[in-house]
Amino acid sequence: MPRPTRLARIVADAAIKLQQYAATGYHWFALCAHRPRPGADAEAERRTIVWVDQSGFYLLPMAMRTWAPRGQTPLLRVKLTRDHVAAMSGITLDGRLFLQVREGNYDSAAVVDFLRVLLRKVSGKLLVIWDGAPIHRGLAVKDFLRRGAAKRLHLEQLPGYAPDLNPDEGIWTYLKRVELGNPHFAVVGDEFLGFLLA
Repeated sequence: MPRPTRLARIVADAAIKLQQYAATGYHWFALCAHRPRPGADAEAERRTIVWVDQSGFYLLPMAMRTWAPRGQTPLLRVKLTRDHVAAMSGITLDGRLFLQVREGNYDSAAVVDFLRVLLRKVSGKLLVIWDGAPIHRGLAVKDFLRRGAAKRLHLEQLPGYAPDLNPDEGIWTYLKRVELGNPHFAVVGDEFLGFLLA
């Protein structure tokens, strides 16, 4: 049996966390008494819930704790650069992960491209739960919904400053702190993307 990829292990862990949330009755919208409960509507309308988030991966290594012989402080020598790739992902309650990686930052048009991918890959109606980033409220997203996407797609914003309510955040935390902690890459390229998606 082949060894599961890093991303597959991360998704499996996130799926377990989501199933534990569902089993205990813990839902992010239960914490928002001032908002209507979109989860109830999602169940009634048989919508697939997708938690979405985006992140950036810089070539500068995230220096993590490591070991070294006593008295020999490890040095990490890297060239300072702002080169990076941006990633956007969505995870469903049953553990399906949708990931899009691109060079450069995300804008509203790129968010619409990701929403199109979700609509293509997931049948039926969708409830997308994400943070309040300005790119999620941009003109391109509003136009996309107006042109007919709103028939299948409902967007719901998480409360402010609540990343712990989005299970998709755990994927970025794991990738940055565990898988990408300490390695060094010279340029954004196949080696970096291969390591990220291996």
